[in-house]
Amino acid sequence: MAVDSPKGEIAAGIPSTAPASGFPHKSYNALTMRNHDTNPSSSDPGLGLYIHIPFCETKCGYCDFYSVAIKDRDPGPLVDRVVRELGHRVESCTPPIRTIFCGGGTPTLLPLHVLAGLLRAIQRVVFVAALEEFTVEANPATIDDEKAQLLVASGVTRVSMGAQSFFASELETLERIHRVEDIPPSVEVLRRNGVSQINLDLI
Repeated sequence: MAVDSPKGEIAAGIPSTAPASGFPHKSYNALTMRNHDTNPSSSDPGLGLYIHIPFCETKCGYCDFYSVAIKDRDPGPLVDRVVRELGHRVESCTPPIRTIFCGGGTPTLLPLHVLAGLLRAIQRVVFVAALEEFTVEANPATIDDEKAQLLVASGVTRVSMGAQSFFASELETLERIHRVEDIPPSVEVLRRNGVSQINLDLI
């Protein structure tokens, strides 16, 4: 995870190499802080919190981010370590967090109870109601009504959907597992459950 601001970046990143198991050599580092300042117009620009969830259904060849195919892995232990790191590091900084971006990987691939635990942990250490934006990444066909409702109830204001292309041949070249036909229903699931800000990533 990394916390960044216009004044610079404070980062505790992911190792560039991983063991054969597909997991980093060390536990993920989390860095966050309590958001005491509820005035978004404050002269203090605040911080942005990035949370990296490294699991995907498959690993796309073009992707340069650290991620692993989830296969038969249990994501719970790693997410538990992220949650603990958030708690340990919450007092490390003093400016308020203004934005959160939870990416990966595919955070919405997490089982519902694991995703719920992560979002509850964020709410414990960040004053979510005061955020200017709270974004979670998703891929088509990884969102259902329950997960969309959970995101909204947890204060998420924007979902970044990895559509990548509206041409089947390009999706195949990119090694994406979703179909073009999966994109509109996934957007509709988000809209009907109250996610008003949605962006589609395209390559």
